[in-house]
Amino acid sequence: MTDYLFALTDGGGTVPPELGVAHRLVTRGHRVRVLADASMAADVAAIDAEFLPWAPGRDDPAPASAYRDWELRSPWALAGGMAEHMIAGPAAGHTHRLLEVVRTGAPDLGLAPVPGVWDQVHRARRQLVLTARTFDFPARLAPSVRYVGPVLDDPSWAHGERWEPPAGDGPLVLVAMSSTYQAQYATVRNVVDALTRSGARGLVTVGPALDPGLVRGGDGIVVVRSAPHAEVLDHVELVITHGGHGTVLKSLVAGRPMLVLPHGRDQRDNAARVTFRGAGEMLRRSATADRIAAAANRVLHTPYYTAAARWFGGRIRAELARSTLLAELEQRPA
Repeated sequence: MTDYLFALTDGGGTVPPELGVAHRLVTRGHRVRVLADASMAADVAAIDAEFLPWAPGRDDPAPASAYRDWELRSPWALAGGMAEHMIAGPAAGHTHRLLEVVRTGAPDLGLAPVPGVWDQVHRARRQLVLTARTFDFPARLAPSVRYVGPVLDDPSWAHGERWEPPAGDGPLVLVAMSSTYQAQYATVRNVVDALTRSGARGLVTVGPALDPGLVRGGDGIVVVRSAPHAEVLDHVELVITHGGHGTVLKSLVAGRPMLVLPHGRDQRDNAARVTFRGAGEMLRRSATADRIAAAANRVLHTPYYTAAARWFGGRIRAELARSTLLAELEQRPA
């Protein structure tokens, strides 16, 4: 048995894959401790790992909820805000707390100081990338980088949720617009109106950040807080999404084409990868219901999109089948 310490921050969509890695180690008999924001305590408990808060005795909100990235209009402002709220801003407090936790079990690790935050990354023996090499565009990477495939676990708040497809004969569409708040009410409502006009059925999952009671459904349109996407994807013909990495990769692995309406963060980059491979289309988040309906109908009724998604997803599944994630984590450094 090995003792693993995960030091994480609550970035919304980053939580399920990171804790998915931790859960795999727990099930293999290792001791896993997770140093994280108070908002992740229940998620950590759900995987039977040991939770350690960054700020004991405080119940601070998730950093992603305080970071109003949807209001920013340039990549520089986006990067600066992310650094302030999630990297450099909390770094001093995180450093002291991390050292406190580490020194409890190992007083002297023999590690030399590093001059800056990014030097920690460069000093690491391995950087494990939780996506598929097939999904990424080609790039020259450091020898220490390894693609280990995506971890596609559903979030803990969606486990065990019961769902039923809406009544009707139209094609079934899954709508998934982020697990964190990104001012997406207007976009979700336009998508619902678009599906109503197109004659499609819709399962609209708004996540924990939105109130499903504030999004009106309709005939063949069901609005819920959550549903197990890994299960739902087997039954749908199209996914309309904000373009978060988890939703995009789950959709591709299931061979489902997408209509992506990016809201920020990495979502436009993910959408570019989808459209470049022909597995869907992209619209602005401010697109009207008519434009969304037209794009959804094109993707639904043009076989090329589904064929491309299945081809793309097949290559990602092949990578997942030979993932070296656990081998990399269980390999003891020389």
